[in-house]
This record gives sequence, C-alpha cells and structure tokens, in this order.
Amino acid sequence: MLIGSAGLLASAPAAARDTQHFLPIMPVMASTAASQRLGNDVAFFFGENKPYERIEKRGWARANPKTNSTNKSDAEACRWVFLSALRELQDKAREYGANAVINIRSDYDNVPYTSAEKYECHAGNIVSGVALRGDLVILHPKN
Repeated sequence: MLIGSAGLLASAPAAARDTQHFLPIMPVMASTAASQRLGNDVAFFFGENKPYERIEKRGWARANPKTNSTNKSDAEACRWVFLSALRELQDKAREYGANAVINIRSDYDNVPYTSAEKYECHAGNIVSGVALRGDLVILHPKN
C-alpha cells in the first residue's frame, strides 16, 4: 500500500507559479535589445494615445508569446517576452502594410489592461508570457 501511495505522490504535479507583474514600458523600449530586435520602421504607441490626426486602419493583431524563464529573474524573462510580443505585432504590421501599431494594450487571458506606462506579464517557474493587442495602422503626417 505504501508503494502505491508513493507513486501517486511522485506523479502529482507541482504547484505552478503564475506571478502577475505590471512592469514599465519605457526602460524596455529605450534598451539596446529593443533597438536591435525591433528597429524603427514600425512605431509603437501604448494605451489610448492618438499620435496623428490622419490614421488609416489596416486591421488588428494579437501576440501571445511565451519564453523560457528558467535561470532568469522575472524582470528579465518579462522584458524578453515583451519584446517578442512587440516583434510579433511588428511582423503583422509589415504584413498588412502598416507603419505603426497603436492602442497597444495587455490582453492576458483575454482580460484587457490599458496603460501608456506599463505592460502585464505573468512569470512562472518554467515559462513567462505576455499578451498584447493593438491596431495596425498607417500614420499620415499632419498637413
């Protein structure tokens, strides 16, 4: 009987960690990693900023990448996966012929969180994730 009970305990899943963080956007966007991974051909606007008067909407996109968080701090894993999410939005913007992604908001588990200063990240023992949603647009200069 003890052997059977020990087998059940060994196969029981460990409690998974899912720590919710709201982290600042600007330090990530100002980093060397952001300029190397994102370049500058697609602009990003967070929250409900309206950067230009003339906007031509091309569609919307959602990114929900995960990253390995083993041997990384929560902040480090979250920065990396945040840039991965922006890269996915950027790729979709290029595909749609857009030059910007506006109204970017966190959308983890389909729960919107809108902020011009912070993004939501969930960090675990093994995997961390960010979900972003934004509108793909062509920004036209003011005349």
